[in-house]
Amino acid sequence: MKSTLFFCLFLTFILGARAEDLAPQKSTTRWTGFRGNHGNSHTTAINLPRTWSETENIAWATDLPGYGQSSPVVWDGKVFVTSSKGPMKETLVVLCIEVGSGEVLWTKRFEASHKTERADMISQAAPTPAVDAQYLYAFFESGDIFALNHQGEKEWHRSLTKEYGPFIGNHGIGSSIAQTDAAVILLIDHSAPSYLLSISKTDGTNLWKRDREKRVSWTSPIISTAADATEILISSNGIVEAYNAENGERHWYVEGIQKNTVPSPTVTDEWVVVGSSQKGETLAIARGGTGDVTETHIRWKADVASSFGSPLIHRDSVYVVNKAGALSCLNLETGGVFWTTRIGSSTWASPIIAGDMLYFFGKDGDTSVIQISSEQRTEAPPTVSINALATESRVYGVAAINGAFLIRTGRKLICVGKP
Repeated sequence: MKSTLFFCLFLTFILGARAEDLAPQKSTTRWTGFRGNHGNSHTTAINLPRTWSETENIAWATDLPGYGQSSPVVWDGKVFVTSSKGPMKETLVVLCIEVGSGEVLWTKRFEASHKTERADMISQAAPTPAVDAQYLYAFFESGDIFALNHQGEKEWHRSLTKEYGPFIGNHGIGSSIAQTDAAVILLIDHSAPSYLLSISKTDGTNLWKRDREKRVSWTSPIISTAADATEILISSNGIVEAYNAENGERHWYVEGIQKNTVPSPTVTDEWVVVGSSQKGETLAIARGGTGDVTETHIRWKADVASSFGSPLIHRDSVYVVNKAGALSCLNLETGGVFWTTRIGSSTWASPIIAGDMLYFFGKDGDTSVIQISSEQRTEAPPTVSINALATESRVYGVAAINGAFLIRTGRKLICVGKP
């Protein structure tokens, strides 16, 4: 009788459980989008390297066609990278590379639907793609967005510049794709009528589109769940906003912010921390509320500035790097500065945290590894290592998986460690 009862209970559990609950957890073999699986630069990857050099702990380095500024994304042994080629960035490239060997499994090339002249300070394949179990979603500053299956076959394609007009601005488009289970989210803020767009993963059609005023920025939207609703958090040139991911309804906003045009917001269940290149404008906002919460929900503004990399939140601290390579640790509750130290150079790639180890990937190829402690508040923690790589261009983005970092420069993908 007991065994029969146990079997019935077990069967009920199995039938009632979701497939993802029963499947083996593979979050550490995946890096699914900009700033990781949750858009917060945290990873549960194990055995990450702490030291490396030109001749030590480099698994492989693969040359990439053209040039690109996006981060790599990874799904169970496959890493996907985008780039563009030609003086008018007329060729869009998507590569799939085997994580274990660095071998290129396939390369797909597409003609850009809108061509713009290549220049050093204008984006070049800057938006980071997103990947899930079905498709890779790749977006380019030409306005082209593609869904490819993991074998490289095109499932659908759209040209947003043909549909809604060319992207206008001095530095191109840098906003990366965000994703929910059903949709990919694109923020197009530029010197023309702007918009926030939710696109069906299945067939590429619009789920909703929210028109926005002209507002130039290069930040990326972040997806987060709060109060039983999935929200899209946006920081963009003078404003921070929260939208309902299901229908595009705006929940709340904060106005009057200065120079928050490049770092993307960092989000927890309770907080939105926004970096600014202007000292005194990096700030924290309490989530929640309705409509204009400028006067009620700003919790602090810190006397520090941010660079291209997004702020990092860990426990009760916020980590911010400025353009000179100064790293500041702030109190998440008050914005007060716990300590400041120098890490060598500024960062274009956002930092990554794994356990108690902080990794700051300098734009010049030097990576500073810092071990943090919750007890250490009055002075900077020790630097574990500074790891130098001679790179042909800036370090733009990094992915973390078990045993390895995948470091992307303009023309190379470098695997550090043992994947």
